[in-house]
Amino acid sequence: MIPALLIYFLIPVIVNVFTGGLGIGSLIAGIFDGLAAGLTDLPYALAVFTAILEGSLVGAVFGGFIGSLKYKAEGAAAKPKKVKTKGKDFIEPTLGVSESEIISKTDFCKNCGAKLVPGDDFCTNCGAKIK
Repeated sequence: MIPALLIYFLIPVIVNVFTGGLGIGSLIAGIFDGLAAGLTDLPYALAVFTAILEGSLVGAVFGGFIGSLKYKAEGAAAKPKKVKTKGKDFIEPTLGVSESEIISKTDFCKNCGAKLVPGDDFCTNCGAKIK
């Protein structure tokens, strides 16, 4: 909001300074108001304020949604770390468990038959809930 108001008030002043005080700055402020009123039926400052509030609301909703997807309860077990290599993805052995033991413990999705990685909550192929 502050940069928008600075632009609204400073550009006409700067234009007046460079044009020798001919009043062209007030013409530019009028253009800003006319554009805002024509597009939103509100004065410039109120149009900018409502646009900022709307953008903040959209960001808050998406932030809350992503946060709810990534939320882990305190008692939830940690997933094994995945290490990407050029040839294939494999699960990094953790806590003394070898890679072959992890792979042998993998299960298959009951919905589509895709191979599942231990610790996944959803099937990466069809999206069915595992647990």
